[in-house]
Amino acid sequence: MADESTTKPLTLHTLEKYNKKVLLPEIKGIVDGRMLHYTNEILKDNDKVIEELKPLREEQQAINQNYKTLDKRLDKVETFAEESAEMVGIEFKKG
Repeated sequence: MADESTTKPLTLHTLEKYNKKVLLPEIKGIVDGRMLHYTNEILKDNDKVIEELKPLREEQQAINQNYKTLDKRLDKVETFAEESAEMVGIEFKKG
């Protein structure tokens, strides 16, 4: 006697059930596995980029600190020049 599942006619309903129970979970597993692989690759690449950028960031912070120091010093020099110019009667504008 033939198995009952092999003797049933193929219907749209049967295909939908098969897709939901068998194919879709299998496809989801494959896609999830690939996405996990690609996600891990992306995270590793991001870590490499971050490591390469760390020295540049530190250098930029040092440059910013030097700029702030020079800006303060220049303000003092301009203030001195302005006060000195005022004492001798000449016009001087900061900036």
